[in-house]
Amino acid sequence: VAWLAYGLGNSVEARVRTYRLASVSSRVDADSIARAAGLHHAVVFINEGVEARNLHYLWALGLERGSAMRMMVSASSCAIRVSIDAEQARRPASARARLDRLVKGALAFDSVQSPTMPRVCVEDLQHDIERSASYAPFFAANTIDGDGHIGGNIVYALDLGAHNEVLRSRFGDRAWYRFGARLAVGDTVPSLAAYGVVQR
Repeated sequence: VAWLAYGLGNSVEARVRTYRLASVSSRVDADSIARAAGLHHAVVFINEGVEARNLHYLWALGLERGSAMRMMVSASSCAIRVSIDAEQARRPASARARLDRLVKGALAFDSVQSPTMPRVCVEDLQHDIERSASYAPFFAANTIDGDGHIGGNIVYALDLGAHNEVLRSRFGDRAWYRFGARLAVGDTVPSLAAYGVVQR
């Protein structure tokens, strides 16, 4: 599933290079964090940022990786998010001409100099300010069971905001957390916070 997929690049080499270039606060030991927090039977969501979220939203809408990546560089993150939300709200839903609608919607948004930022974009920005980290070390810490499914004591998933609720059917009996890359006063490792209120 999209929550358990890692990275913008397709090759292992690209993923390793991205991890090595990441900030020190993002280069963490997932197992050490889980032990320090005494986690058991839990799901931990890691936020990689608005661009990663947008990319996974586009994949969820059925866009091929190449098309999604081209769209990511064609408009601002806010414009893409607004266009994604409009497409997701479309009724009846239709995959026909979806890429064209998404691109046109994003470009149209960027062409207008609005004095205010849409609420969803403000929320995205605030979400990234509060907590953002590389998913790479967490992705590698996941356990794959005999059926090829993610399992184990701790499941590490990409934080996709309100879309995370889709995982309730499978992991609803677990404790849910969000990982924060910033150190709180007195902490020796980046902090974990109870999942709490669902964010977009």
